[in-house]
Amino acid sequence: MQSHSDISNLKAKSTLRYELAAGARFFSAALAQLGVSADTPAVLVCHGEVTIRSKFTWRSVLMSLHGVFVFLGWQNFGRSALYFSYGLPWPSKACLVLALVIRERRRIEISRKQALCAYAAELDAVNFSPVRLWRWLAWLTVPRSGWQK
Repeated sequence: MQSHSDISNLKAKSTLRYELAAGARFFSAALAQLGVSADTPAVLVCHGEVTIRSKFTWRSVLMSLHGVFVFLGWQNFGRSALYFSYGLPWPSKACLVLALVIRERRRIEISRKQALCAYAAELDAVNFSPVRLWRWLAWLTVPRSGWQK
């Protein structure tokens, strides 16, 4: 079951830095497929439904490059694309999912490999062609310790 996505109130705070207000909700098919569930002070995850409980701030190079990719025509992102939301960078959900599981990795039963797979699956969902490259870059930068699995 998929609910509506309520991450439209995502705000760019500065270069590379983004913020999502408490109460935001979205569905992650990747987390649902992995069977990830969590009930922490920061986030509630159940059957792919993710609810942000407190203001969430993170950094994302990929979200900052959204305008560049669209302008240069490297990706076919635009109003005609099903996943396009005006003013909302297309990799928002993928970057948010990865940032959430990294921050809450000590409280969520998920492995580093599963987190990277979820990130890649969310990027695949928006037809991002260099998924393998970004998954490899994430593999280089995602912390290797503190995971529950």
